[in-house]
Formats: sequence, structure tokens, C-alpha cells
Amino acid sequence: MEPNIPSRSLDRIPTSRNKFSFATAAVSINSSIALPAPPQSFLRHVMKDNSRTDEFYDVHLPPRLRKTTASTMINRDGKLPAYDSLSDPHLVNYFARKFGWTSPIEPPRKYPVRSSSHPTSALSTRRNVHRNRQLTQRKRCGDVRQEGPIRTNTSSRNVTYKVILYTAADSNPKSKSEKRVQLIGTKGYSENLLLSGPGVHFKADSRDCFQIKCASVGDLTKVVIENTCRCKEDAWKLSHIVIRRFGKKAKSWRARAGCWLSTFHGDEKTKRVFEVTEGKEDTSVYHIEVYTADKMGAGTDASVYVTLFGAKGTSPRTKLEASGNHFERAQTDAFTIETPRLGRLSMCRIEHDNKGIAPGWLLERIVVTHVGTEHRYIFPCHEWLSKKHGLIKDLQLETSDSSYAGMSDYIVHIYTGNVRGAGTDANVSIILFGKLGETGPHRLDNSKNNFERGREDRFVVHAPNVGPLERVRISHDNSGIGPGWFLDKVRVLNSQTAEEIIFPCNRWLATSEDDGQISRELLPRDSSSFATIPYKVHITTGDKKYAGTSANVFCVLTGEKGSSGQISLTNDKQNFSRGRTDIFTVAVEDLGKLSKIEIGHDNAGLGAGWYVEEIYVENPIQGLLYKIPVQEWFAVDESDGKITREFLITRKMAARIRKKTPWLCQVATSDVRFGGTDANVFIKIYGSDGETDEIPLESKSQNFQRSQVDDFKLEINDIGCLRKLRVWHDNKGVGSGWHLDHILLRDLNSGHEYMFPCEKWLARDEDDGETVRELPAMGENVEKPPPISVDYKVHVFTGNKWGSGTDANVYIVLYGETSDSGRRELRRSSTYRNKFERGHEDIFTVNAVGLGELSKIVIGHDNIGGGASWFLDKVDILDPSNGKLYTFPCNRWLSKKEDDGSLERTLLPAGEGGIVAGTITYIIRVSTGDVRGAGTDAGKMERCIIGHDNKRLGCAWFLEDVIVEVPSLGQHFRFPCSRWLATNADDGQTERELYVENVLDLEEQANMLVRVRTGDAFGAGTDAKVFLTIYGIDGKTEDILLGNKSNNFERNQVDEFKIVCRSVGKVTKLRLSHDSSGIGAAWQIHSIELHDFKEHLIYTCEIDQWLKKTKGNKRVAIEAPVTKIELIENGKRKVIEELSKEEHLVNYSVAVHTSDIWGAGTDANVYMILYGEEGDTGERHLNNSLTNRNKFERNQVDVFNLQAVNLGVLRRLRIWHDNRGGGAAWHLHKITVTDPNGSDYTFMCNQWLSQSHDDKQISRELGVQEDIPEELRTKAVTMTFDVAVHTADIRYAGTDANVFMRLVGKTGETGRIPLTKSLTNRNMWERGQVDKFKLDAVDIGDLEKIEIGHDGKNPGAGWCLDKVIIDCTLLGKTWTFECGEWLDKSSGDGSLRRTLFPSVDQTIEYKPKVPYEVIVKTSDIKGAGTDAGVFMEVYGRSENGTSSSDRYDFPKEARLFERNNVDRFNIELADIGEPYKLRIGHDNRGIGSRWHLESVTLIDQQQKKAFDFPCNAWFSKGREEQLVRELPVGHIKSLTTKGKVKRHASTLSLDIVEYSIAVFTGDVSGAGTDAGVYIILFGEHGDSGECKLSKSETNRDKFE
Repeated sequence: MEPNIPSRSLDRIPTSRNKFSFATAAVSINSSIALPAPPQSFLRHVMKDNSRTDEFYDVHLPPRLRKTTASTMINRDGKLPAYDSLSDPHLVNYFARKFGWTSPIEPPRKYPVRSSSHPTSALSTRRNVHRNRQLTQRKRCGDVRQEGPIRTNTSSRNVTYKVILYTAADSNPKSKSEKRVQLIGTKGYSENLLLSGPGVHFKADSRDCFQIKCASVGDLTKVVIENTCRCKEDAWKLSHIVIRRFGKKAKSWRARAGCWLSTFHGDEKTKRVFEVTEGKEDTSVYHIEVYTADKMGAGTDASVYVTLFGAKGTSPRTKLEASGNHFERAQTDAFTIETPRLGRLSMCRIEHDNKGIAPGWLLERIVVTHVGTEHRYIFPCHEWLSKKHGLIKDLQLETSDSSYAGMSDYIVHIYTGNVRGAGTDANVSIILFGKLGETGPHRLDNSKNNFERGREDRFVVHAPNVGPLERVRISHDNSGIGPGWFLDKVRVLNSQTAEEIIFPCNRWLATSEDDGQISRELLPRDSSSFATIPYKVHITTGDKKYAGTSANVFCVLTGEKGSSGQISLTNDKQNFSRGRTDIFTVAVEDLGKLSKIEIGHDNAGLGAGWYVEEIYVENPIQGLLYKIPVQEWFAVDESDGKITREFLITRKMAARIRKKTPWLCQVATSDVRFGGTDANVFIKIYGSDGETDEIPLESKSQNFQRSQVDDFKLEINDIGCLRKLRVWHDNKGVGSGWHLDHILLRDLNSGHEYMFPCEKWLARDEDDGETVRELPAMGENVEKPPPISVDYKVHVFTGNKWGSGTDANVYIVLYGETSDSGRRELRRSSTYRNKFERGHEDIFTVNAVGLGELSKIVIGHDNIGGGASWFLDKVDILDPSNGKLYTFPCNRWLSKKEDDGSLERTLLPAGEGGIVAGTITYIIRVSTGDVRGAGTDAGKMERCIIGHDNKRLGCAWFLEDVIVEVPSLGQHFRFPCSRWLATNADDGQTERELYVENVLDLEEQANMLVRVRTGDAFGAGTDAKVFLTIYGIDGKTEDILLGNKSNNFERNQVDEFKIVCRSVGKVTKLRLSHDSSGIGAAWQIHSIELHDFKEHLIYTCEIDQWLKKTKGNKRVAIEAPVTKIELIENGKRKVIEELSKEEHLVNYSVAVHTSDIWGAGTDANVYMILYGEEGDTGERHLNNSLTNRNKFERNQVDVFNLQAVNLGVLRRLRIWHDNRGGGAAWHLHKITVTDPNGSDYTFMCNQWLSQSHDDKQISRELGVQEDIPEELRTKAVTMTFDVAVHTADIRYAGTDANVFMRLVGKTGETGRIPLTKSLTNRNMWERGQVDKFKLDAVDIGDLEKIEIGHDGKNPGAGWCLDKVIIDCTLLGKTWTFECGEWLDKSSGDGSLRRTLFPSVDQTIEYKPKVPYEVIVKTSDIKGAGTDAGVFMEVYGRSENGTSSSDRYDFPKEARLFERNNVDRFNIELADIGEPYKLRIGHDNRGIGSRWHLESVTLIDQQQKKAFDFPCNAWFSKGREEQLVRELPVGHIKSLTTKGKVKRHASTLSLDIVEYSIAVFTGDVSGAGTDAGVYIILFGEHGDSGECKLSKSETNRDKFE
């Protein structure tokens, strides 16, 4: 029993004593015991969290003493336990230094030691002494001790286990957190064992060994590993586990892990259970002997590293270190390493870090012996490892125990070419490849003057026998004054087999010549340097501080067919600079599909550390692109210290690109005077299956010299049998004229050859002045009949308009059924010296290989010269091969100042009657990346080429992507890029070839030609902006601006506009309007023709009418029905339908009823759109009232006559005003429309159109009121959409422009609605702001998309829209439309509007609400009206008997709830079932708050049911009156099947009852209250609501 100590005394006991109350060390029991073992607090020190100390001590207490408090700290004798300093965590470091503790040994006690003031028995003393002797005599096993309560098991003896943990190479560099292990076996399980010790940090790519001693658990089945990970630096990735059991029953177990134990990676688990398997250990021990050569300076002071390569894997990069002075001259050093099992060794990589006073090292050989099998592997070297000779050597395996057995002497003859500057001072190396392997790199150096011009050098390469030679790789390090080298050939003789092979080269190895490569792979056959596969390696250095490297970088490509061996990567002094992408062409034998890539460097130079972002490897021959993410450091002082890494290439990393074929192109320049050229030469090749892109023939050598044959290796796509070749140059340089003899093309795969003879000049001042030649193919593989050259006669007719001539340089491209002519400049006219003048016909000759039937031409000019604008009438082309004349009508300007501003036109041949087929429009959107300084019928698209000319100051350009839309096909192609096009960034390229990433289906659109004819009356033309809307059986288009840079819509003029718009099916009418801007806005329109190119139809609308501005209306419009439809067949027009204009146009009578309330009238301009089954009227200004001169006044009916194309049955209308004038607010009662058939349509409104009333909207959409009895007739159900527009939170994101929105649903759309008044912000569209609006629409169904945009007006018009969230309670859905783009002319793609689609993942669905109309009748007695805020709560019961309610607060508007008023409200309530009672009241605010209510009627607009709630009572604060009343439902009215009203009582008929409530106040001091008391009663029919108990029937002073 605990002593009775006052609680106040306990409160004064410091709770911190709780940490040190129970001693865990028994040192004081027997002084003869050795140094004390560390206490529990010392074990916990590495956790560095004193907050867990209390928890720690409580764990080892009896259950009755856990969760220590002030009372439980007292011993049984009522005293506090003695303080034990050894258990104080604050003194851990002190005792660690004093007693030399490096690892904890003693386990925690199961029970606390009794206080020293309390006597102990002799038995307990002996037990404590025995326990401590056991602990001190226990063998220390590594750095492990057992934690937790000791398990006593007399039947089991303790055994010793060795636990080896292998940390993965990609783990953190160090993990210093606690690690624990638990063994689980057939006989039980061990305790949690803590693994720690001095210097044990679980480094990446290392292993840690621990010995533990515990009771035998039998044969292991599982092992549990736990990592106490508290920060990201302690995250640990475990590779695998090996556990050995010592003793007579020694066994080994291993477990594969390969996972993180971390809260920051993967599944965030820090404790895992691994299944173990019995078997041999998964490690091997190797004894390594390193022989340093006996030569002056052979030793090294650098740190040496070794990597072993075997059949089953590769060892980690291991530093060779031990005590003593190593790697001295003529010294043999021995080391032992343990690695995962490697199988039979094949190669040894040796390297050093080039540090120390004398880092250079001459290595003789390395001998590796497997401990266990005693198998020896000898790796001869005999080479220097230095900065000059390379810091890394890959040593090949000898095949016998003798260091010289299995070796061969290869006699290598190097022939340097006999051309100017052919010799080199660089260090040359060679690798020999054979069927049995490779020799590794060998430096060729036996004289100071090796590799001189025209010289043969002989070398002996002592290397392993690699079998029959297959190829060689020769390279140099680009060092010395003249490193460039022209290699003629290499001859290799195997001294053992007498095999001699010649490897021809005949190419430069120089960064400033040929292709810039300093490494060549040569094959033993003709043109060997062109027969290899060109792998393009793109390496992107990261954009981090010190990311670039000065070291020598190399790579090794490995594929299914073999390995490339180590290849040096260098072609520029700026290679591997920070943020740069370097591209290297690695020409090697075909390796097949790549499986891995190894990349690294030799750690040479001051800034050797290197950070690589990513690597791309492109194999154009196989059509594969490998994308390897790297994001790793290659540095000894960063991350894990590795400078070489290997990356496996998975299937996901490979992407398909266009496959290409290797070709050899030989260009022979004629042996004529001045026959060579300094210009840039290009070719384009045409075949039976397609054509190539423009191919520049360029290299860093001096090409195209007189009597010279230049070789080029091309990779081109498969185009079938070659037909022709076009060759040209850019006419640049001092001597640009060129006499070409011939061009030879050879397919290196098939061996097919094609000859293209020329023997002509390509020069402006020679021959015919042409710099372009088309050459037909000749050879055995050319298809029959062979192609022939044709001289096409091109007749160009310049129009007869003022200023129609041009001084610019005109060009033309002819397209035929077989190919095209390419771009040809029209320089020499055979008719006029001054060509392209007004009214002239100029004739030119274009020589090209026969094109077949001509299909189109492209003609344009370069806009150079004073009068560059050009009006082209037409182009006639005569094909002399068949005598056919083709006419290509144009009749348009080619000018930046006229028409659409285009300088180029695509013209199609005219058929009979001059009918021209339509072209396809491509919309190209180019997204410039958000990077600092980033600015500057094709069928199925697969790729695109984009670039710039690199001119002007800010020409560097970061391209994000290219999007190509083909509206007529309804397709959207995206070409991602995300790279720089700049000479000083990325890889220095200004042109990119991009491939399609995805193809999306869009709404199909139509290509149309609009031909507008202006009337021939005085002043018929207009300066206003003209808009066109097309109506069809499938919908309508948006308003389309008809305009270009020309002077359009002049008297008696025909203007043509090509438009891309929504496909509307068969066209029924056109709506033409203008904005009345300009001096002469009035316009007489004669007629419009609409050419639908897809359907081959022409729609004609005869109008012959003026469009004049009316008072108060800025935009005037007319509707034009289609009067004639023609079908185009074989180039002829055929009339298929024809009607008169009068047969289509009808009159609608519109009666607008303004409400009879104060201030209801408006002075604003009112507009309306009528919608029917067959279209709409478009925007109409209700300007001329037939009944009143001063229209839209209070209680007034204004009648208007609207002429429109028959709309069929009317469905809805939208009405709005422009909010102008002194009294713009307008209360609209209803609109009645009478159609031509005499049918009346009523559109009830009964709402304000005002920015200061109700929901602040000035636009309403009204539906047709149903023709049902008056008692159930309500306003048409209108959906309310709550719109939240989120402006992005970035600089300058806000806008001052006028924003609009259009909602498009499954069954209709709203049209454009201006967003004029925000419900949340006075200053709309500001940065980071959310503006909310309410939009009404008659049923349009679920939203499919929205269109949002602005008019671009006002100074700060640019707007960055983040997203739009729209909620519709009647549909029970919330949609999120993500945007994240600019709507700005100068940002992004320059668009001012966006079409947004709902995000599927963010669409929320909930139970939709029910539409009701509430009719509130205020009584006709004195003072019946109220100014208070009225509310109601409706109670209903569902079919399953569940009761629920929903509350509605009526709007606080003036003139509501006035005497004898009937107020109607359209509201949305939760689905509560059938209403059975209503609680209604007000807040008693305002001057006249008393209210006398006659009745409330609730009409369910979906089920057509009316619920009457009679009241006839006052709502006030008087004695006998109430502010809140409950009204039970009276009669229910519903429709019968015959459309009549049926009255019946509610199934749940309730009466109003009075409850007597007795409140009993308690009889204790201070029990009464003066506060206001409220009560709510709950029953099976709902609740009473909050009722104030204000007047007691028994006591005046209540609640006492």
C-alpha cells in the first residue's frame, strides 16, 4: 500500500528525477568486478533524443510502475530511489571517455535495482554478482550487444553468428543511424540486436561485418533488419545479407534485399523481413599482388583503385590500402579484398587519382588469386598510368600461369597520308579486336618523330592473343602543337599466325578536319571507315556549380552483339562545360540493341569532378534512340566517390526514330579552270518511295577543289530505288562558281550504285546562270523507263492593279505526281528585262527531271527591294513532254502590307469553269520555353524539322514544343523539344529534328473559302470590322472576323477569305454583321458565296441590303438564308437546290413586359437572342418598340418585330443589357414571343438584370414556360453554374481586359457571356485572386468544355489563367478546368482565348439538388409587410421514411414581403423527399420588422407538385406573437395524366400542438441564471427548432 503523502508535496517533486530513478548498473555490489559496462542511457546516446529516456526506463519496469508519475516514483518505504550517475544521459560522453567505452555490452535489467537505502537479501546480492561476472566475462563480439530482457533458456546454448551486410552502390554515401537485426529460425527467434561500433557508417558500395552471440534459433528461416532513419542522410539501401553460424554445425545463409530502409524512399518502410536461403556464401575473397616495374620513377604516391570483371558480375571499385609504403619501384604489394561472387575473371581495371608528389606509375602486372579455389589470374600491363598516358587501364587476362604465355607480338605498320599537314604530334593509341576479345589500348611510341607526313611507322604490340583480327580502333589524344592527323591505312601482322590484314582509312583524325573525330574504327575491307555504324552520343552536363570537368572522358557501349571497348570522347575545347550538351559520333561495328553504357573519366586536371544530367544514344541505322537518365556525380570527393559508372538500358529507355540507311556519296569536281567552289553545297535525293531532307555536304576539310573527289557518309531514310538528285549551292564565298563532273551514291548495305552525271556549271556568271541542277539517276538498279529532264515553260502574269509589280526576287516550286522541282529562282525572263511589272507576262524556263501530272505550285518572293508588294494574277505552265498547259489562278497579293500578309502562295490548277480545289490549313503553335533568355496535305505526320537563321543579337532560342493542328482532319500532333537552338548553348545546333510524341483527336473543322461581293452603289463600301457566323443543321460557328491587310469591302469589289471553322453540316443561313467603326461604316452587301472544299459544295446567299448603324447600337447585323446550293463535279457547278430569299425569312413578334415595381425600368440598350430547334437569331438589338417611344419603363409592354430565318419550335432566349445610362438596373417580368404560325411562347423572368441587385447579373437565360394549369405553372427550370476563376499567382498575371466565357454541354451551349461583376472582388482578375460568378443556363447537360478569353483591351491585358472551377448543384457535379497558360498576344502562342476540358481526376459528383419555386403571400392588412431578413427551413421525408431538412435564406432586397405582395423565388434545395412541414421566421431587424404572413406555397418543378402551407399569423416579438413559426403542409396539388390539377391531403398530416415545458433549477448555491435559455425538442417527425424560453408561466424571475 502506498504511503499517504499529501498531493501538494508530490507536486513539488521535480519530474526530471524520473529519468534517473532506477539504476541499471550493479557496479556497487562487487568492487572486484572489472570496469562497468555502459548503462542503458549510454546505449541510447546515438539516438540524440533525450525525450525518449522516460519511455526507455518505463519499458523495463513492472507494469504497475510504468508511465511513472509523482506518486509512482515513491518506493514502498515512501522514499525516492537513489540517483545513479551512470544512468544519467547527460553524462554519457564523460563516462565514454573515462572508461573507454566504444560499444555497449550490458543488457538492460528486467527490474530496477532497489534503492541503496533499502536492505537487500543475501540471495539477491549473490544473483547480482553472478550476473555481473557473466557479463564481464562474456566475449565481445565485434561491436554488438544484446538489447532488451534476457531470454533464459537452459535447454539452448549460446552460439556465435557473423552477420555481413552489403550496402548498395546507389545508397547514401554514409548512413550513421542505428541498425538492428533479429534472427528467426526453426527453434525460435533472437532479441533485437543493435549493430554499431567505431567507424561503422554503412558506406555506399561497401560491406560491414558483425559478430553476435545469442541463444541458438536453429536453422535460419528469416532475418529482420531495421534502420532508425530520422533524416534523409540516414536513408540506407541494403543490397544483400550473408549470415554464417560458427561451431560444429557451421552453416551459411544469404538473403537478397535490393531495397531501401528509409522513410524518404519507396514505400517508406524502415523495417523489413527477408527470407533466407541456405547455401554457399555469395562472396569471394581475392588475394591481389601488384608488381611495380623496376624502372626509375616507376613508383607512385597516388591512391590506387582496382575493379575486377567476371562472368557473373563486376566488383565495386576498391581502394588498395594497407599499412606501409606501397607501390614503390621493383616492389610487390599484397592486398586482400572481399567482393560478391564474380565467377571466372576476364579483366582487371586499375586506376589512380593522380595525387601526391610523384603520381606517375609504371605497372608491370597484377596477379589475382581466389582464396578457396587458389585459381590464379594474371593481368600484364607494362604501361605507365599517368596524366599523359592515361590514369585508367583495362588489363586483359592472361590464359596461363606464365605472364608471357598466351601472348602474341603484333607488328603494327602505321601509314600517315601524304597530304599537307598530315603528320601529328599527339599521342596515338590502338586497340586490336579479335574473335577472342580485345587487347586493350596500347600507346604507339618508339621515336620522337613518329607519324610524319608520308611516313610508315612500325611498332610491336605485345598483347594477349585475341584470335583472328576483325577490326582495330586507332585514336590520339589531340595533344601537341599540330595534333591533326591524316591516316592512310594500318597494316597488322600477327607474328604467331603470320596473318596480315590491312585496315584502310584515308581520313583525317582531327577536330578541325573532316567530321571532327579523333578516333576511327577500321574494318579490313574497302571503304572501311564508312562501313561502321555511327552511334551519336549526346551527353548533357548538369547545370550545377562545378558540374563541368577538365578530365578525359570515355565511354563503353555494350550491345547484344558485343562491346565497343573504351572510346575517348573529345571534339572541342569546351567539351563537358556546365549546362552544355556535347554530341559525339562513335563509329563502331554494329553492336545490336544496346544493353548498357559505361561512362567515366580519368580524374585528370584541376577540376576533374563532373556532374552528368542525362545521356542520349542515337542509332539512326536501327532507328533507335536511348534516353538514359543519370543525375550523378563522377567525382572522388562527391557522393559515393565513383568516377566511372555503368548504366543498364531498359526497354522503357528505347524510343523509335526514323530508321536510316548508310550511303557513301562521292562528289567529283571537274578538272577545269576555277572549277572548285568555296560555297556551301547541298543535295536532295528522290526515290520511288519518297525523298530525303536537304542534306548539307560539309566537313572540316577543304572540299570541292578542282579535280578532287570528296567522300561523304550519309544516313538517309529508305526511299526505294533512286530516281533523281538535286544539287545546289548557296553562292557564298570568294569563288562560288562550281563545275560539277558527277556524283556517285553507293548503298553500303546492299552495294547498289547510282551514277548522276552533270558536267555543267553551277554559277551565276557561267552557262545559264543556274546554281541548281537536277540530275537523273543512271545505273543497273534504276527503274525503267529511266527519268528524263524536261524544260518547263513558266508564264507568270502580274495583275493590272496600281502598285501590283514587284522588285523582289521571285521563286517557284513545281509539284507533280512523282516529285517536285525544288525551289527555283525566276531570274531570267525571256520577254522582259524588267520583270514582274504591272500587267506583264514573264516567261521562264525551269529544267527538272519529269514530274508527271502537275498538282500544285508554290510561288513567293523574298520581300527585298523598294516596291516588294506584288499582285499575282495567275501562273500558266506548259509541259513540253506532253504539250499540256496548266493554269494556276491566284488573284491575290503577296505582300506583308496587303491581304493576309503572306509572301508565299500555294496555288492549285483550275479545272473546267475555273473551279479551284481547296488546300488544307495547318495551324502551328510553337511554345517557347520558360527559360531565361529563351525568346527568339502531309498525311500522317511523323516528324518535323525546325530551326532559325541565327541572325540578330537575341537569336538564342529555347524551344519547348511544336504543336501542329490539322482542323480539317480533326487531329493534333505534338512534337516535344525542350532544348536550345543556339550556337552558344546546349550542343550548338540551330536546327532540330523532332518526332511526334502523341496524336490527339480534336473536333473536326472545315476549310472554307468566303467570297464577299460589295454592292455597286455610291458609298457601298465600309471601313468597319465585318463578322460572319455560319449556321448549319449541326450547329453554328463563332463570330469570324473577315479581314486582312488589304483594303477590303470597297464598292463593287469581290473579297476572298480562307477560314477554318467548326463543321456545321449542311449550311442553312449566314449572319453578317459589322461593328459600325470607321468613317464610312454603312455597307451595301450584294451577295456571299461559301465554298466547302471538303464536301465540294458552294452555298450562295443573295442579300442586296444595307447594313447601317441605328441609334444606340454599335453592331448591326442581317441574316441571309442560303438561296442556292451547287455541287462541284469534274470542275463544273451543278445546282442541286434553289429557293428564294422570301421563302426563308419570317417575322417574330416579341413583347417585353417590365415589372410593376419601383425602379423597374431601364435606360440601357437591351439585346436578345432567340434559340429554336433550327438555330438562333444571333444578337439582336431591341431598339425600335412598336408600342412605346420611351421603352422599358415600369409596368410597360414593349413590342418588337424580329425578322429571321425560321427557327422552328422555340426553346429558350438570352436577354441582357449593356448597363449604360443613369438608371440601368432593370426588373424584367416576362417576355412573350409569337411565331409566324401564331404560337405564343412565354419566358418568365421576374428577376433583376442589375449589377447592384440580387446576384448582380445583367444577363439572363430564360426557358419556355410550360403550358400547364396556372396553379402549377412556374418559371422554366434554369441551371445555375457557380464559376470560380483562379488567376495565377505569378508576376503580371492579372488583367484589365474584358473577360468572357462560354459553357458547352452535351445538349447545348450558353454562347459568350461577359463576366462583368465579381461576387468576391471589386477589382477583378488580379494576381492570385479568385473571382466568383453565377451564370444561368437552360438545360445544357453535363459540361464538356468551356471557352474563356478576353478582348485584349486596356494596357495590362495579358492574363495568366490558372484554372476554372464550376459547380452545378442541380447536376450534382463540380468540374475543374486546368489551364496554367497565358492569354496574351506577347506570351505563349499569342492566343487570347483558350478552350479548356474538364479534368477527369478532379471531377466531383454528389447528390444533386431539387429545383423549387417558392410563392410567399404577405397578408393584405395594415403593417403586414416587413423589412427583416426572412428565412425558412423545409422538412421532408423520403420513401424509406428518413426525415431531413434544408434551410434557405431569402434575399434581402427592397420591396420584398410588402403588404399584399406575392413574391416568387426559384431556389434549389437538397433532396429531402416529400415536404411535410416548414419552419419560417425572420431576424426582427429593420424599422418595420413585424410581418403578417398569409401562406407559403412550395412547387416541386421536377415532379409538378405544389405544397401549400397556410399561416395567417404575425411574426414579431410581441407577447402573444413569435418570430419563428412551424407550418404543417395543407393541401398538395399535382397533375393527373390528363393534365388537370388534383388536390389531396399529405400522407403525413401534422397538427400544431403546444408543449408544456417545466424547467427545474437545482437547489444548490448559485444554481440560477440570468442568461437567455433555449431549447430544441426532437421527435420522430423532426425537431422543433431553437426556441427561447423567454416567459415563465410560474415565475417572473425565471431560472432561480
